[in-house]
Amino acid sequence: MAEEATLLHVAAFAILAAGLTAARIVLPLVPSGWRSQNELPNRLVTIDSLRGYLAIAVYIHHASITWFYLQRGKWELPPSKLLANSGECAVALFFMVTGFLFWGRVLEQGKRFDWFGFFLSRMARLVPLFYTVVAVLVASTFLLAGGYIVESPLIFARHIVHWLLFTFSQTSDLNGVNATWRMIAGVQWTLTYEWLFYFVLPVAALLTLKSKNVFAASVGLCVMLIAWHLGWPDAKILALFAGGVAGAHWVRVPQLAGLAKTSAFGVFGVFCFALTLLTDVPESIGLPVFFVAVASGNTMWGALRARAAVWLGEVSYSIYLLHGLTLWVLFSSPLFHAQWRNVSIELYVVAIILNTFVVVAIASVTCVTVEWPGIRAGRVLCKKWRDFRQLRLQAEPVQ
Repeated sequence: MAEEATLLHVAAFAILAAGLTAARIVLPLVPSGWRSQNELPNRLVTIDSLRGYLAIAVYIHHASITWFYLQRGKWELPPSKLLANSGECAVALFFMVTGFLFWGRVLEQGKRFDWFGFFLSRMARLVPLFYTVVAVLVASTFLLAGGYIVESPLIFARHIVHWLLFTFSQTSDLNGVNATWRMIAGVQWTLTYEWLFYFVLPVAALLTLKSKNVFAASVGLCVMLIAWHLGWPDAKILALFAGGVAGAHWVRVPQLAGLAKTSAFGVFGVFCFALTLLTDVPESIGLPVFFVAVASGNTMWGALRARAAVWLGEVSYSIYLLHGLTLWVLFSSPLFHAQWRNVSIELYVVAIILNTFVVVAIASVTCVTVEWPGIRAGRVLCKKWRDFRQLRLQAEPVQ
């Protein structure tokens, strides 16, 4: 057990190196438009890069879980603080990034915040790739069932709807395939919390900024009440978004932002991050210090401005959603599961390192072909909505 954990620890660093190397290989093939877009002044490179490292950390986490699943038949946290916490710390920081970015927008725009456009853009950003993944899941379960629908069409359709709603109510097995969620390493649960935070935003804005959009706040409040009625939200997880919200306020105080950019603060932030990663210190306590340093523009001695890391950040959503599928196909699907149950840990480590290149390559393709078109469509729809709203305001009679 100790030898396995040691090799997986070494593999974690090798996977990170492989991810950065794969990104460097892909970069020359990236459309030139991305380069100019990435240089816009409103893009915070350190946050973009951080997302890339976090996506790789989640892959490391699930690759470790998959090994022990092959050995024990149980999907559970690996017996190593580093391997177990790599995924949990990454998700916590993802939530902080969300809280930072969107509460920051609320602070900047205040009562002018366009809530309809916000939700429209979020749908355009998250839905296309997630629905693509759901379509792959449906097709895969169909093939696993021998090309048949083994449950009633009505139940099958209802289960698909559960997934299309980002599993807000429950995670349903599709077409009789037990633990369908395992095919994507169960990452869908975090998107549910993402959406809950989006609905919390207008309520928070109404309470703190005296936002005029009572309708958006009312809808958000209803969603929150429904969520609590269903009994799944965890207050500890929601508290992680607060770290990002605090960061949004922190960076708007020049003295604090300047302090967080210093090397001394960077060292302290890395220490807090390492302490959380290697011990039982709660993420909501240890990680915000590290996060505010990154949000303030601290590059961590250049690690958070490398172009390969920035590209990993660009494709981080695809890496996050798709890495589990690659692990499932390679190690847990009926095609290969039996063969991998008896292999050595050394061969498995080599396989997951090589698979990193596959994950980054697939993620790069889906980012360009699925994510970007969705983002562009969202921008077009938001512009049309804003133009329509402006025309309507101009047509209203002056009181």
